[in-house]
Amino acid sequence: MKKLLLILFVSILFAETLSAQSFFNNRHNRRFMAIAGGGTSTYFGDLKGDNIFFDPTPNFSTGLEFGLNSQVTIRSEFLWYRLTGSDAVSQLPATVTRNLSFVANNTEVSTVVIYNLIRGGTRYYQRQIVTPYVFTGTGFTIHRPKAEYNGKTYGLRKYQTEGVKYSPVALVIPMGGGLKFMVSPSMNIIAEIGYRKTFTDYLDDVSSRYIDPSNFTDPIALALQDRAPEIGEEPRNPGGVRGNPDRNDAYAVYSIKMEYFIPAEILSVDKIRKRPPGTRPTKRAPNRKGFKLFGGR
Repeated sequence: MKKLLLILFVSILFAETLSAQSFFNNRHNRRFMAIAGGGTSTYFGDLKGDNIFFDPTPNFSTGLEFGLNSQVTIRSEFLWYRLTGSDAVSQLPATVTRNLSFVANNTEVSTVVIYNLIRGGTRYYQRQIVTPYVFTGTGFTIHRPKAEYNGKTYGLRKYQTEGVKYSPVALVIPMGGGLKFMVSPSMNIIAEIGYRKTFTDYLDDVSSRYIDPSNFTDPIALALQDRAPEIGEEPRNPGGVRGNPDRNDAYAVYSIKMEYFIPAEILSVDKIRKRPPGTRPTKRAPNRKGFKLFGGR
């Protein structure tokens, strides 16, 4: 977290140096914003420990926003996040003896609509010092649950531990809110909390019931589907409860982000259009009073 804060501070100084180079930068409104940041992620599912609402697992994100007006923006964002869960931290003896666990390094792509609860001015630098906001939208996540067994890490999905061939891609609905702190005319620091409703129960590879061991031909798959014997417990009976299929998994994302209002000149078509080598952009002659632009008096 200290490294993240240092990166944000250096980025602010760099961006403000560029912004301060021209007094006329504020003439053009800035409707595009670059955003980046990081924080922690928290998993909610069958392997979630009791009364644990905050996991120290990292996340990093980057994206682009477009302002429709002073209160509504649209943000598209890429997110990398890690989730973990383990029966070992549970306070319920029956859960501890199940002895399942997972870790996953996942990715998400989403588009959300952001609504600022306080209206700003017509120009980007006329926004409030502190602006609360809410957001919701849609996206998808690619989840990759893994588990360690005998000193090696195995991807769980391919072993079909419950006899189910589930997709690694799941639809998500991001929702949440945050606070935008104006630290300069072209820069915000954002504190954001986001919750992801998902449409899968396999973020952790645990959902329903144990299946008959005779269905497994791979000894690794057989070992990963029932981890109770590893701690001296009896093997679970086929049909026994392994997870709760009535509730999908979910996750939360807690982030600190930096938002930079991109100068309009950077996105200008004239800046992108190439000119022949050795030439300079032409300047339009002033239309002096009493003369036509293309002719005499």
